[in-house]
Amino acid sequence: MRVPRQVRREDMALIRWSPFDALTALERDMQQIMDRLPMSAGSPERAVELVWRPKVDVFREKDALIVRAELPGVNPDKDIEVSIEDRVLHISGQRSFDREIDEEDFYLAERSYGSFRRDIMLPEGVDAEQLEAHFENGVLSMKIQLPVEVQPGSRRIPISVGTTVDTEIKTEG
Repeated sequence: MRVPRQVRREDMALIRWSPFDALTALERDMQQIMDRLPMSAGSPERAVELVWRPKVDVFREKDALIVRAELPGVNPDKDIEVSIEDRVLHISGQRSFDREIDEEDFYLAERSYGSFRRDIMLPEGVDAEQLEAHFENGVLSMKIQLPVEVQPGSRRIPISVGTTVDTEIKTEG
C-alpha cells in the first residue's frame, strides 16, 4: 500500500481569487471559439464580419481614464464614430475590404471586415465634453478627465480614543 506524501504548510502557495479573472478568461475563450468558426459562405469580403471586435485597453493614468482601441486599416475620417451617451462610451465604425478578389484566387482570409462596435461604461461624473480622441498607427486613443471623486489618492480615517459605545445587552431577571 502506498502512503500519500504529507503536504507541509510551507509547500502550499496562496493564490488570490477574483471573480473578474473567471469572466476575463471566459470572454477570451469565447472570442477564440468565435475566431475559429467559419462565417458566411461566399466572398472573402463577408468572411468573419459578424465577429469582429477591436481589442481595447482601458486604464487610469494619473487623473484621467485612457481608452485605446486597435483599428488597423480603418480610416478615422470616415469610418469611425465616437460618442458618449448616459456614461457609456460608444466606439463604432466599419472596416472594408480594400480590393475585389475572386474567391478562387484567395488562399487564406484571416483578417476581419465589416461593422464593429465597442461600448465601455465610464465612471459616474465624467464630463463628455472633456473627451479627447487621437488616431495614430492604427490605434485610436481617447483620454477623458476623471471626476475628483474617482481620482486616485488616499484619505486618513480618524480613530476616536477614550469613551466606548455601550454594546452590552441588559436583560431583566
